[in-house]
Amino acid sequence: MGRLRARLAKNEIDRELHGHLAEAERRLERAMETCRKIPKDNRQSSRRAEDTLRTLAVAVGVIRRIGSLISGVDLEDPDLISSNERARERRKEKVKEREEARRGTLPVLRGSRG
Repeated sequence: MGRLRARLAKNEIDRELHGHLAEAERRLERAMETCRKIPKDNRQSSRRAEDTLRTLAVAVGVIRRIGSLISGVDLEDPDLISSNERARERRKEKVKEREEARRGTLPVLRGSRG
C-alpha cells in the first residue's frame, strides 16, 4: 500500500515520504519473518519472539496510518467556502471600500446592498 501511495502522491514531498514509509514497512515485515523462524522449543526465546512480533506489527500499523503531509483539497476553491465566510469577506470588502472612499480614492456608494 505504501508504494501505491508513493506513486499516486500529487506532490514531490508526499511522494518521497511515502517511498520511505514503504521501504520501512517492507523492512519491518522482513524482521517479522525472521522472528517467525525462531524455533518454538525454547520457551524463553519463543516468548521474546512473540513480543517482538507484536511490537513490529504495531509499528507496521502506525506506518500504514500515516497520511499525506499536504492536503489534496484546494482551500482557495470558492465552492468550499461557507456562506458565513463569504458574508464575512463581503463585509470586510465593504469596510475597506468605505475607508478608501473616506480617503478620497473611491466614490461613496450609498444604499447598495449586495
